[in-house]
Amino acid sequence: MEHTPKDQLLRDKILALHAAEHKDFGYRRIWGFLRQNGITVNKKRIQRIMSSFSYK
Repeated sequence: MEHTPKDQLLRDKILALHAAEHKDFGYRRIWGFLRQNGITVNKKRIQRIMSSFSYK
């Protein structure tokens, strides 16, 4: 499945959060953090994007 440019930007932001300090955050906490920072997005979209990359 190809991601839209908006999904790519969102994916980059999620990966940046993960790499920085929030490695144990799930999609709900990432969603809340993004929402606090003015990024309005559906939880299911965050979950779908996060499920596309591995956590090893």
